[in-house]
Amino acid sequence: MITTKIAFVLLLLLVIPVILIPSFAQPGPGPAPLPSCEEAKPGITCEASIRIVTLLLDKNQYSGGDDLLLTIEVINESPNDSIVVNLEVQANWIVGKPTSESVTIPSNTTEKVSISFSSSKTVTGRQILQVRALGMDPNDSSVHSESGTLLQVPFKPPPTPILPILILVLIVLGMLFFVLYTTRSLDKL
Repeated sequence: MITTKIAFVLLLLLVIPVILIPSFAQPGPGPAPLPSCEEAKPGITCEASIRIVTLLLDKNQYSGGDDLLLTIEVINESPNDSIVVNLEVQANWIVGKPTSESVTIPSNTTEKVSISFSSSKTVTGRQILQVRALGMDPNDSSVHSESGTLLQVPFKPPPTPILPILILVLIVLGMLFFVLYTTRSLDKL
């Protein structure tokens, strides 16, 4: 009798949320659409806006001293103006200060921008790369936009040091020799 009451209560606890959740999940009004630059009221500026969509490296893993090729998709979110985009990358393991060639991205479209740079010979493990896309209106140099992100770049792991492993092996062999020597001397007694 008690188990049937417990089963009934558990069933109610499972069924009631299923009934109530759809009533709470009514879609509300969406965000208001942004006004276009042509409809902008006085005092409202229509700024350029770019955003990094995807990042793609040319290899899965690098060695120290390798050249890296990074390809990025950048979207121009400006409703009317084309934007000229350059890429910059920053990290303490990069050789020099590389910048990409300029790419003009028409309004409301996505284009690929690539940048190539070299790594230092001593870099190992996973490293962080700061990527910035810098956009500027080709007709008005005062209108500019920026988008940035971080990217993890995998390099080969550092070599395993042999000295600690060698010391551990010598200690284990020494303990094994000591145990064998003491058990043989006890057998002779």
